[in-house]
Amino acid sequence: MDNTSTEPTTMELNGTSTAAETSDEMMEPSPSASTSSSSTPATYDDLFPSLPAAAPAATAAKSLGPSGDWNRKPVLTSSTVTQVFHIPMEERRGQLAAGGFGAEDSMKIIKSVMEKTNAKIEMSSNKDQSLTFLISGRQDAVLRGRRELLAQFQTQAVMNINIPKDHHRFILGKGGAKLQDLEKRTATKIAIPKSSENSDAITISGPKEGIEKALHEIRIISDEQSKQAYEVLQIPKSYHPFINGPNGERVKKLTAEHPNVRVNIPPPSVMKDELSVAGEKDGVNKVVEQIQKIFKEMERKMATVSVEVKKSQHRYVIGPKGNSINEIPTGPPCISRSPVRSIA
Repeated sequence: MDNTSTEPTTMELNGTSTAAETSDEMMEPSPSASTSSSSTPATYDDLFPSLPAAAPAATAAKSLGPSGDWNRKPVLTSSTVTQVFHIPMEERRGQLAAGGFGAEDSMKIIKSVMEKTNAKIEMSSNKDQSLTFLISGRQDAVLRGRRELLAQFQTQAVMNINIPKDHHRFILGKGGAKLQDLEKRTATKIAIPKSSENSDAITISGPKEGIEKALHEIRIISDEQSKQAYEVLQIPKSYHPFINGPNGERVKKLTAEHPNVRVNIPPPSVMKDELSVAGEKDGVNKVVEQIQKIFKEMERKMATVSVEVKKSQHRYVIGPKGNSINEIPTGPPCISRSPVRSIA
């Protein structure tokens, strides 16, 4: 009885012992696990680490690669431009200056131009009877609106210039596009003889300032196409009046000494530093030398002094059609600048 009861017990113990050993072998930790178990117990932060901080915008955009560009907002540029111009009292059209057109008639003209060009126009009349216009809209609409207003409100002049017939096509451009652009930018009307007509004369009509700009551009185009010598000089605009001389006398003297040479100086309204000399090669070289000599001399001597004059007094300094201010250079060499075109 005792043996029978003992053997099962021994077998159970052996079985248990064998199972325990097998379990110990399976659950035997690796060296690294053993080390971890012997270290400090893991904390909450170790088990649940926080997310990494957000990368800077520049870094994030780089990490996105090409697809990051889709998230960037496009830079929008305004297509609306604004232009302000001034018509002095002495340059206003006769019936307007004499009071022939009242405010109601002027507003009708402005409304008509706005409907025709799709530009927004504002007009103000100043104490000295001059007019100030503000035009805003698309570039093309502003240019057309300015041209229409000048034709209606400003005295129109006419001037002719003789340009070699074979140069006319360069002024016209392909399909007349170059001529149309020039008319828009200068607010003038330019009439070029037909190819069948035996005439070199080009007629320019419009405001005085616009005619000066158009003449300058046409002369440059013609000089560039000339088979004779053509030189462009980079001289700051502030020195142009000294080269031109009082009422253009200095340039007239140069061209009188060299009849086959033409000097093209931009008018005051054209903000360019360059001037050009065209004609017979020897004459061009001599005139260029004289101009450079005048420029170097004035560059060495010239100084700038600012004088404050009330804006209400500017018109007296300038005088009718700029006559008073143009007389100043007849004395000691000097040039006067006045912000008369600005708006207070």
